Amino acid sequence: MYTITLADFKKFGAIHPYMVEVTELERNPEFINYNVKERRVMILGIIPMWPVYTAKVFEVEKGKHIRYTSPVQRGVDLVIDLTLSHQNGTTHVKEEVIVTANPVIAKVFLGILKKAHLEVFEKLGQ
Repeated sequence: MYTITLADFKKFGAIHPYMVEVTELERNPEFINYNVKERRVMILGIIPMWPVYTAKVFEVEKGKHIRYTSPVQRGVDLVIDLTLSHQNGTTHVKEEVIVTANPVIAKVFLGILKKAHLEVFEKLGQ
């Protein structure tokens, strides 16, 4: 279930607490490109944003390594590597996140992302 949900951004978006609409834009042998709309996010508790961005999903190694890349907004680029391992009927996911942005913006963005992904992984574990 993990691999299917993490590799299909529409399914990932369905359990993500911020994503409200995920639309497939392009599919080719290397990646799938999606348009993502999120609900309002409050930056620093005072700046409202309604993120809309594209995300490419690469299945680097089938069933073992998935990569998301996204220019989330001007000046903020995101790369997420998800490495999956399977032991005794249990799937373990290691997530590595790289945010290229101003250090203050990157820290705020990582805080929001960490909270959202904890919710996603809790839902996947149910």
